[in-house]
Amino acid sequence: MKLTIFARLALGYLLLVLLVFSIGAFSRYQLDSVREKTGSMIRNDTLLLEVQKKLLDSLLSGERNEEKYVLLHDPALLEEYRKAEAAFVKHLKEAGAISTYQDLRELLKKIETYHKKYSETFKEELGFIIRKEEYPRDEYKERKEKIISGILTLLNEFKTLSREHIIETLKEIGSEEERAEKMVTFLTIAAIVFGIILSVVITRSILRPLSQIRKKTVEIAEGRIESDLHVSGPPEIGALSESFNQMCQRLRELDNLKADFFSTMSHELRTPLTTIREGTSLLKENTAEVLDARQRRILEIISEESRRLIDLVNNLLDLSRMEAGMLTYNFSRANLILLARQVIKEIEPLAESRNIQVKEEFQDIPEVEVDQERILQAIRNLLSNALKFTPSSGVVRVTAERKNGEIIFSVSDQGPGIPEEYRERIFDKYQQAALPEVKLYKGTGLGLAIVKKIIEAHGGKVWVEPEQERGSRFCFSLPG
Repeated sequence: MKLTIFARLALGYLLLVLLVFSIGAFSRYQLDSVREKTGSMIRNDTLLLEVQKKLLDSLLSGERNEEKYVLLHDPALLEEYRKAEAAFVKHLKEAGAISTYQDLRELLKKIETYHKKYSETFKEELGFIIRKEEYPRDEYKERKEKIISGILTLLNEFKTLSREHIIETLKEIGSEEERAEKMVTFLTIAAIVFGIILSVVITRSILRPLSQIRKKTVEIAEGRIESDLHVSGPPEIGALSESFNQMCQRLRELDNLKADFFSTMSHELRTPLTTIREGTSLLKENTAEVLDARQRRILEIISEESRRLIDLVNNLLDLSRMEAGMLTYNFSRANLILLARQVIKEIEPLAESRNIQVKEEFQDIPEVEVDQERILQAIRNLLSNALKFTPSSGVVRVTAERKNGEIIFSVSDQGPGIPEEYRERIFDKYQQAALPEVKLYKGTGLGLAIVKKIIEAHGGKVWVEPEQERGSRFCFSLPG
C-alpha cells in the first residue's frame, strides 16, 4: 500500500520526533545517574570523613580524661570519659549505617573490637582504683596505649579508604559524563544524518514523479502527445499521472481528428482547385483577344490564388503524412550543392523581378545519402522564405560546408529578423514571428515546419541564427 504525501511527511516527522525524544530520554537518564552518584558521594563518602573525625576526637578526648582520672581520681573526669566513650560508640554506629563499602565495614568492625578491648581494660583498672587495691599500673597503661595506637591506625586507614572511594566515585562520574557526551554526540549526529536521509528520500519520492510529469508537460508543449506517463509515487501523484494520460489521450484524439480533417479537406479541395486553375488558364488562352485589361487581371488573380491554395493544400497533405509517419523516403547518394543550384535556377526569375541577388558560397563537400525530392522541397521552402522577406535590391546568401563530420547548409536573408523568443517556435506549424513586417506577407506557417520534418527524417537538425547586421540565417545539418 502506497502512502500519501501527508502520511509520508507525518511519518517522517514522527520518526524525527521519536529520535529527538530518545536523545532527550537518554540524556535525562545519564544526568539522573550522575546526579545519583554525586548525591551518594555527598551523603555517604563525605559524611564518612566527618564521622571519622568525630570518632578520632571522641577517642582522644576519652583517652585524655581516662588518663587524668587514673592520676587524680576525679569523678568529673570519669564522667567526661564515659561521655566520650558513648559518643565514640554512637559515631561508630553512624559510620556503619552510612558506609556502603565492604572494606570500610570490615575496618569499622575491627575498630569496634579494639574499642571494646580498650573499654574492658579500663574497667578492670577502674575496679582496682575503686577498691583501692594495688595493681600493675604501668602494664595497664602499656596495654591501653597499644590498643589506642591500633584504633588510631585503623581510623587513619579508614580515612584513606574513604578518600580513595571518593576519588573512584569522581572518576566514575567523569567516565559516565564522557560516555554520555560521546553517546549524545553520536546520537545527535545520527539524528541529523537520519533526518537528512529521510528528507532526501521523502523529497525524492515526491519530486521524482513530479519531475516526470514536468518532463511530460514539456513534451506535450513540443507537440509529442503520447499517453505513456507511468510514475510510481504517492497516490495523489499517481492520480495526477492518470489524469495526464487521459488528457494526452484526448489531445491525441483531437490531434488525429484535426489531421484527418485537414487530410480529407485537402483531398476534397485539391480537385476543384485544380479544375478552377486549369479552367482559368483555358479562359485566358481562348479569350485573350475579346477580354479587356480588367477582365484579364481578374483571371490572373483567380489563377494566382488557385495556385496558392493548391500549394497550401499540398503542404497540408505533406505535413499530415509526415506527422502520421506515412511519408515514404527514397534515399540515394546525391550532391547537395547540385540540388541547391537547381533550386536557385528555378527561383532566378522571381529574384530578378525583385532585383535580389542570390549569392553562392559553397565549399567542397562529399555526397550524402538523401531523398532528393524532399531535400529539394526543403531548400525551396528556405529560399522562398528568404526571397519573400528580403527587400528589393537585397542579397540572399546560400552556403554549404563540412564541419565536425556534418554538412551544414544555410540560407541567409536581409529581412526583419526573428526575435529570440520565436527562434525555437518558428519551426512549429502555423507559427510566425509576431512582427509588423511579417504581417505584410501572406503565409501559413507550414513551410518551416515541413523543412524541420524532412531534415529530422534525414537524421539532421534545423535552427535559425540572427545575422550580424539585419536578417536571419536558416541552417540545417545532415550527417556527412
